[in-house]
Amino acid sequence: MADTFSIIKRKSKPKFKKEKKAPKSSAVPKQKVRVTSTRRANSSLDASARRKRTSPSKTRAKRTLYEDTIHVTSRYQGEAPTSAFSAIQARKRTKKMLWVVFSAVFVIVLTAILVWISLWYFFKVENIRCEGITLYEADEIIEASGITVGEQMFNINRGAIEKVLSERYPYLLNVQIHREMPDTIVIEAKEDTAAYYMALCGEYCILSEQMRVLEMVSDEDIVTARHKGIVKLSLPRVTGAVVGSEVEFLHARNKAYISEVINALLHSDRSQSIKYIDLSNKFDITFNYAGRIDVLVGDESNITEKIQFAYKMIDDYSDFATGEVSVENLETGYVMIKDPQGE
Repeated sequence: MADTFSIIKRKSKPKFKKEKKAPKSSAVPKQKVRVTSTRRANSSLDASARRKRTSPSKTRAKRTLYEDTIHVTSRYQGEAPTSAFSAIQARKRTKKMLWVVFSAVFVIVLTAILVWISLWYFFKVENIRCEGITLYEADEIIEASGITVGEQMFNINRGAIEKVLSERYPYLLNVQIHREMPDTIVIEAKEDTAAYYMALCGEYCILSEQMRVLEMVSDEDIVTARHKGIVKLSLPRVTGAVVGSEVEFLHARNKAYISEVINALLHSDRSQSIKYIDLSNKFDITFNYAGRIDVLVGDESNITEKIQFAYKMIDDYSDFATGEVSVENLETGYVMIKDPQGE
């Protein structure tokens, strides 16, 4: 009886052999595979499955899952060499690119160092020359510039030197500093010319054609002796006259009519005979012709026609005539002239 119970017990609870797990691989990552009923059906056709057809369904399912896992893993292992080869090639390309970048940076840095050394040791000032400057001594200009022999040429601040020279020497225009390789510095400038002068606060202010103050002189005779043919002006009220800068007027609009009248007179065919222009009153402009005849112009309207009309009336008299000519009205001009050689 006991033997019969043992046999029934063994048959009712059969022992199952444990399935071996798939070997772990350090090179290939573990993958989870979802096994479907289709794959189970297909895998059941294997020879091993046919041999175990009499085993329970749970065992068959485990075996099928194991076989599918092995199948997928074997496909991945077949592709592994290609991926490893690509990774090796990528590392080689990266190393090559880094080497190229490093070489380029090294060449640039080395070139910069060599250029700096050559500029510092080989390009030094040996000669300093002035061009276009006659009103000032060359040694004075060179000393004021601050440039010294033996100085490194590319350390010279040209913009700052040009500004200093322009402010200190107002007759100089467009001051420029040039480098002539390998060892020469050239200070070049154009010189402004004195065109007018005016009395201001007990001194005489010398002006350029652009009404820029060039110099302040205490004696009028010095002005006329130094600048032949310079024209004296009487201007409206001035609020600023700084050497190197343009004259500033109380009313800025006065500058327009002043420029118009001066340009018309000094660009006329007898500008050399004009010695004095009175522009202090916009509606009572006058100028002196040859130092002996005063011409009354009035306002600046029709200024060119008025000037030509005045010349024609003056031509009717000799070079010794003195007096006054009025062209304030082009239709009713008149003369008040005394001519020693006239009839």
